[in-house]
Amino acid sequence: MNRYLGPAAAAALALTLSAVGAGLASATPKHLAAPREVPHIVGTWANDQSGSTQLSGGYELWSNGRVVALQGAQFHGDAVGSGQDDFVGMVTDFWSVGYWLITSTGRVYSYGKVCQDQNLVGPKKVPTSGIVGAIDLSNSENEGFDMVSATGTAYQFQCQ
Repeated sequence: MNRYLGPAAAAALALTLSAVGAGLASATPKHLAAPREVPHIVGTWANDQSGSTQLSGGYELWSNGRVVALQGAQFHGDAVGSGQDDFVGMVTDFWSVGYWLITSTGRVYSYGKVCQDQNLVGPKKVPTSGIVGAIDLSNSENEGFDMVSATGTAYQFQCQ
């Protein structure tokens, strides 16, 4: 249905638009703005790093840092309140008393007693984008992981 505003209404509308400024015409209404990415499951990890037959369950990692402990695995915390929404990987420590969460921007979040009484030491230069996951390198002698980029480059992190 077409509506005729009439000269007086059209003039009032034009005056209002010019007073508000050109920004109004270029503003994107909220209902047309690009939607935020909905959190999704990144992957699942078993709780069997030490090879013990007594361990059960595993973990589910979401893109917003949420960790869900499944079927008896111990929950050590998550990064839901971090403001990050780009989590791409998780590594459980060898003794199953903690885990690391990795983002696509190279940030590492530690939960539980990972590294025991040691520090996690990484390379001096880590990319700030393009990280796609992590590979667990832990064994009974050493704890750590490789952070892997989209180009296949691995950045090693070790407990020392």
